[in-house]
Amino acid sequence: MWQVRTDPVTSSATSRPGPLDGRENRGLKSRVHETVEAVMMNADFPRLFSPFTIKNMTLRNRVCSTAHFAEWMADEEGLPNAECVAYMAERARGGIGMVTTGATVTMPGAGPGYFQNFDDGFVDAYRVLAEAVHAHGAKLIAQLLHAGDQPPVIGNAPVARLRLGEY
Repeated sequence: MWQVRTDPVTSSATSRPGPLDGRENRGLKSRVHETVEAVMMNADFPRLFSPFTIKNMTLRNRVCSTAHFAEWMADEEGLPNAECVAYMAERARGGIGMVTTGATVTMPGAGPGYFQNFDDGFVDAYRVLAEAVHAHGAKLIAQLLHAGDQPPVIGNAPVARLRLGEY
């Protein structure tokens, strides 16, 4: 792991490789660790890494991922796939307190490019994702999205818009 040391002459923090470098700390993970360590050294945010409770959900810290989605994260049904589960579990393993899924649509016909979240048949797919994130001590929330006045889609072709109340 990266170890933060303070230079006794300049009193500035430096990150130097620790005993695990060369294997575990490559690429994104090392940049995340360096960023977290730099923030921890900043006295402007003394409660950033302290627990935080929202109603009956306690986060281990106040670091949360923003909602984001890429088409590679969903399977053909618009549900989280194995790569998505691994990606979000890695965020949790890295130490953040809460992971947020990308937009999950609350009605059928919103088209491709969103997680689907409008049927009880989808629960098992989200359970796998939640368990992977929870295994590393983080919480998982979903960004809900109503697609608004978008026409329903069959295949890749939009269907004529329906009037309000015809859904």
